[in-house]
Amino acid sequence: FVKGKLALAQGENQEAISCFEEVQKNEPSLTAVKLYQAQANLKEGDLVEAMSAARDLCGLADLAARARAIELRARLKDKDSSKKGLAEISFQVEKMSKEKPDDPALNAALGFLSLKEKDYARAREKFDKALALDPSNQDAILGLARLAKEEANPALAREMLARLSQLAPGDSEAKDLSDTLK
Repeated sequence: FVKGKLALAQGENQEAISCFEEVQKNEPSLTAVKLYQAQANLKEGDLVEAMSAARDLCGLADLAARARAIELRARLKDKDSSKKGLAEISFQVEKMSKEKPDDPALNAALGFLSLKEKDYARAREKFDKALALDPSNQDAILGLARLAKEEANPALAREMLARLSQLAPGDSEAKDLSDTLK
């Protein structure tokens, strides 16, 4: 499990997925592993698998918020995702965030939704709130970097990416964004 988490932080997503699959095979009762697997699939770009793994966890009270957040992020990235499916998961995440307003994962996911909708003020509010709740929230830091790029502030985007690289040196989304800033 630790090896998988380390691989995920270093951007070795395939290795992370492999480690998490091995843990699930040997310890099927460790359901949190599936959450990390969904996150690794999201980072790897296997959006269908990320959504599927996240959906499997939505019935578990302590993992549901993070699972829905991952599913929303995957749907936002998936160009083939139906508008109806995106609207449904967006509604569910909005509803959950009202029940759990202090959940950093939900706030970060809503920040990405707002970013896609070009509601930059709300995106900043949600990312900032996620970071206030969890200063090491990688999704919120990445979201602020994306927002800075959208607002034509490459210096701030690079600053956020540098901060993210300290937490997750191999983050593939951060590397992709960094490449667009050059």
